[in-house]
Amino acid sequence: MAAVKINGLNTKYLDKKFRNDKELIMEAVKENGNALEFASKALKANREVVLLAVENKGKAFRFAAQEVNNDKEVAICALKQDFDAIDYCISLLKDREVAKTACETLFKKEDPDKEDIKLILEKNGQALEFLPDEYKKDKEYCEIAL
Repeated sequence: MAAVKINGLNTKYLDKKFRNDKELIMEAVKENGNALEFASKALKANREVVLLAVENKGKAFRFAAQEVNNDKEVAICALKQDFDAIDYCISLLKDREVAKTACETLFKKEDPDKEDIKLILEKNGQALEFLPDEYKKDKEYCEIAL
């Protein structure tokens, strides 16, 4: 257990039988969310484990099992931690709360990427509501939102 507390990615060196040890994997993903990659299939589908992983590294969402990939709360948590997690929860952007979180996280960046704004609006036109006013006045964004 000490090895994964120091570096969660040490889980890749564990025997497969230990990759299903919830307590051990929880310690690993707490230290480094990407340790989820080396968890058992069952733990990759465990909501509690995945939430802890994405709280640490939003992009760890990519290692979650399909059962958790459709979990709105997990997606929101991942997006709050790292906007780039959007690549793994695009289908959930149809949800108002997910789209709102994506916009809020994106606009915390100094210079939000125009393509990211378009992506959000293409998936959920109502997200226009969550953009700063100067973007709401942009004809291109308004057309995409319709």
